[in-house]
Amino acid sequence: MQFKSTISVRTRRAVAICLVGLHVGCRSLHDQGPAPSEVISCRDKWQQGLNAAQGGNWNEAETLFSSAVETYPNDERARQYYADALWRRGAHGDAVVHMTEAVRLSGNDPILLVRLGEMYLLLERFDEATSQASAALARQPNLAIAWALQGDILRGQGHHQAALANYHRALSIRADFPRVQFTAAQILFHQKKPQPALTMLQSLIDATSQSESPDEVVHLEGLIYKSLGRYDDASHNLSLIVQRGRASVQILYELADAELRVGRRAHARWALQQALLQNPEHEASRSLLARISGAPQRTATMPSRARN
Repeated sequence: MQFKSTISVRTRRAVAICLVGLHVGCRSLHDQGPAPSEVISCRDKWQQGLNAAQGGNWNEAETLFSSAVETYPNDERARQYYADALWRRGAHGDAVVHMTEAVRLSGNDPILLVRLGEMYLLLERFDEATSQASAALARQPNLAIAWALQGDILRGQGHHQAALANYHRALSIRADFPRVQFTAAQILFHQKKPQPALTMLQSLIDATSQSESPDEVVHLEGLIYKSLGRYDDASHNLSLIVQRGRASVQILYELADAELRVGRRAHARWALQQALLQNPEHEASRSLLARISGAPQRTATMPSRARN
């Protein structure tokens, strides 16, 4: 999953909530004898809708999910998938209505309770989100995504230490939980606990590889290295984002600062020049470049460097 080190819980969760619905199974439509024709038709339509969504055809998917609900309103999967499609389109109120009905039809399935809670959280309806998380945990105490939801709610309310405790609980149940590992590392870093933050983040990176890690993970690791005085390691991380062609002005400035601290003035100058090409008014970059060499001299290529 992709992460953003500076974006809100609302934006980060909005991506996940639209995609998880394609893979979560619930308890509807138990096989207890022949199904009525409308049930079969409903199943066919939402399966076609899933196929369309997986192919990126969300307009067609929404139409099929809507038709499935109309065909057989008591199918919670049709309600769940339709809610996801509505949410993706921005029809949040209608999405909540259909997800609420999916929860009811499922007999309060814990996963759907969490899904509904996520929607409430994105709408900053914290009390209702908390109620769904609590209900899910009452039914399934070891449900990692419910503990993660409680952490997200607390974080959204500014209770970072309590949020961290819930994230740790989620990770004690499900060690491989990238979003939670990243968010916990963010909190630890902002609490000025760089070493625990680094340990948390590296457990995430070790599950894949740094070259495959999202920019936000590599960036945060670079910032942690800087806070620990490991400037060459920080430079390596920030350079990786530059090489991917996705470096912001701020990342270029941070790279320049790290390079300067290990004595690579030419590399620092190049990074600052690139930052000022993006935003000539970036004051921090202008100030640092003036300190290094006076007026900027633009260059076309990034200096080659090897990690020490």
